[in-house]
Amino acid sequence: MTVAQQIANSLQLSERYVRAVARTASYRYKVFTIKKADGKSDRTIEQPSKELKLLQRWLVRQVFDPLPTHQCAHAYIKKKSIFTNALVHRRSRYLSRLDLKDFFPSLTRSDVERLLKSNHPAIRGAPLGDSDFRLIGSLVCRFNRLTIGAPSSPTISNKLMYSLDERLSQIARNHTVKYSRYADDLYFSSSQRDVLFAVCNEVENTISKSRSPKLTINRSKTFHTSRKRRMAITGLLITPGNKISVGRELKRKIRALAHNAKNEKITAKDLNWLRGMVAFVASIEPAYISNLKQKYDVIDWSSNVT
Repeated sequence: MTVAQQIANSLQLSERYVRAVARTASYRYKVFTIKKADGKSDRTIEQPSKELKLLQRWLVRQVFDPLPTHQCAHAYIKKKSIFTNALVHRRSRYLSRLDLKDFFPSLTRSDVERLLKSNHPAIRGAPLGDSDFRLIGSLVCRFNRLTIGAPSSPTISNKLMYSLDERLSQIARNHTVKYSRYADDLYFSSSQRDVLFAVCNEVENTISKSRSPKLTINRSKTFHTSRKRRMAITGLLITPGNKISVGRELKRKIRALAHNAKNEKITAKDLNWLRGMVAFVASIEPAYISNLKQKYDVIDWSSNVT
């Protein structure tokens, strides 16, 4: 049974319809831009249509989820997060970050098909063949590349990075260095002085020689830091006491809004932001949030405001 037939049977669609969506998949996207975190440059979002999302999510569950993900990866994985990523490095004295340029668009349909061929996936015991791989590639890529906006891209990116993650992990182990990856951010840490410069050079050389996936380091975003300066990892801080913190600035904003909420001088939008942020910070610094809730116990922290 082909993958098109399996999708059709599972989702109560016709095989003809599934193949039609695959043929026209690249044109079934809404394209728009949003501001990046720096507030200056734009990020292009390519959001698939509802019918295409449905097929992509099915493929993630049935085809891609069973494929291996390297233990160094922390993004888009259940029970992992920016917090677990930071924990890897919390006892190190020196930290380096390398950024992969245009990460999702650099991952191609050829990479996806090569991944599937090398892993020999099967659905309910039925092995998939080359024609299945081509159809899957059509459904998860837009004009032969992964997109920012497709629900399948995060999972597939981790699967495509498995081999490279293993090579980078081996480089780190050879130098007694810790390595983790959060999406397109590569983190290396050590308590040995100067070792990270050599590691980063070796890593960049390894990435430049990789043919699948073909990736590039964005050197303008490379940074090196130490305990003498600010140790930040994916927006979180490592404190001198080896703890993970969201930082004083965010806490100050949370306290200010909590004060406003207590005095009923807060907008519905800010109150929703406050509740969401409190839930997030509770996963990083639960003691801080516990104290906050005790101090502002008149606030209903669980309700949603529309």
